[in-house]
Amino acid sequence: MYYLIAFIRTLVVLIYWILLCIIAFICCLPRLKDKRNMYAIATYVRCLLKPVYGLNTYIEKEVDELPKTAVYISNHQNTLDIVTLAKMIQPNTVTVGKRQLSWIPIFGWMYWAAGNILIEKTSASKSYKTIQQVVDKIVNHQYCVWLFPEGTRSYGRWEIGSFKAGAFLTAIEAGVPIVPIVVSDLNKYRIGKLDNGEVIMKYLKPINTKGMTRAQAKALAAELEELFLTEYRKLNEKVSKKDFADCQDMVKFSFVDNAEWMEKNPAYEFKASKDTANTQSSAVENTELAQDLVEANDLVKDQVNTQTAEQVQDKADS
Repeated sequence: MYYLIAFIRTLVVLIYWILLCIIAFICCLPRLKDKRNMYAIATYVRCLLKPVYGLNTYIEKEVDELPKTAVYISNHQNTLDIVTLAKMIQPNTVTVGKRQLSWIPIFGWMYWAAGNILIEKTSASKSYKTIQQVVDKIVNHQYCVWLFPEGTRSYGRWEIGSFKAGAFLTAIEAGVPIVPIVVSDLNKYRIGKLDNGEVIMKYLKPINTKGMTRAQAKALAAELEELFLTEYRKLNEKVSKKDFADCQDMVKFSFVDNAEWMEKNPAYEFKASKDTANTQSSAVENTELAQDLVEANDLVKDQVNTQTAEQVQDKADS
């Protein structure tokens, strides 16, 4: 069953993503590289979470209202980040990715047309130019930017990786707040598992960067890395308790449902009782039959012994 579910899910996801990327690319052409495109695309991506991926997602917030322009940062776990974070993305938000992403057939075309910022990640001088490019989008065009400060996916090798300073330099240079988003563990996901449990995504309080200098970026990165680790562990503990409570509820409701069903179906209860009585009656009959066989066997043995004794006596007399 595991491999059947894995095969069907892979097939459905592949077909859905290919169709989505083609349709999204065509729809983006009239407003090519517009900052509104990613939010519209995310609306269709988030539809996959429960029916296709089998993930129940919950959003928590430490703040009621999010800033209009900001740098969003989140932990980077695996390819499922694209799907889960689609539920969190805000209007006018784009991501920053390697220029090589645009070379991927179908997906890359959509990613480029949607207005995401494509950069070269090579030397330090180019990294500075990249930051300035992103800052320009934020300051002059009111973009929100989504960044992964770890710089690479963890794939369960660590809880929270080392935060690079780039995302924090970008926010400080642009003078906009940083909105941290922590996502609980995604590495327990199994493609062949029908229900993959709960995922909690949490908005933390925005960090004000106004008045900060570039020299403070590394210290801010270290501070938020520690905050992410603490919150990540809390969310995982909460998910574990929730999963355990759900299991208890399933067991409890199964007993309740069975009791209610028996009350609504007394005929079944009568049939079950009748079947039990028949079984007991059959057992009694089988016991009586066995006793009769034992008595018959004893009778035959007595007859054989009597005949043998008579034959021995006849020989002795002769």
